[in-house]
Amino acid sequence: NAGQITDFTPGTDKLTLTALFTAAGYHGSNPVADGYLQFTPDGAGDTEVFFNPHSAATPYPILVTTLDHVAPASIHGTDWIFS
Repeated sequence: NAGQITDFTPGTDKLTLTALFTAAGYHGSNPVADGYLQFTPDGAGDTEVFFNPHSAATPYPILVTTLDHVAPASIHGTDWIFS
């Protein structure tokens, strides 16, 4: 089930998604550019974080978590641990 993080601070906190990327066989260096990790505004000031185990090749990403009060534009690659 998808989680919800109420106190995430971009640039300070880090989320670890290593198990997801390992299971998907991802070995790249930029999962956002490669289409595996996507950030979508939910219309309420939060960001939904989606994981796509097949990269951009499939239109069915999985909702991993919602980051409360965090805009997608404020999220950086250094906020994630994926390998």
